[in-house]
Amino acid sequence: MSEPGTYPSIPRSLGAGSGLNFQRYPSDVTEVIAVEPEPALRAAAVSAAQQAPVTVRVIAGIADELPAQDESVDAAVASLVLCSVP
Repeated sequence: MSEPGTYPSIPRSLGAGSGLNFQRYPSDVTEVIAVEPEPALRAAAVSAAQQAPVTVRVIAGIADELPAQDESVDAAVASLVLCSVP
């Protein structure tokens, strides 16, 4: 777990959409795992990931069935998606 005032090394981005927020991650984040269920938005996120200042891995998935092991992620980021999370 990250200490207050520090950035997690591997955050999970839920509902990454087109990847608009990828540019906002600080350089001390080692990798972002971006989860996006919608194919067209996921494709846009893959393109945005190539321009991001940090490594971004875009994968298919939904918030209530995340493809990750317990305790394998330092933090989760949810931006403009909470209306669609059951």
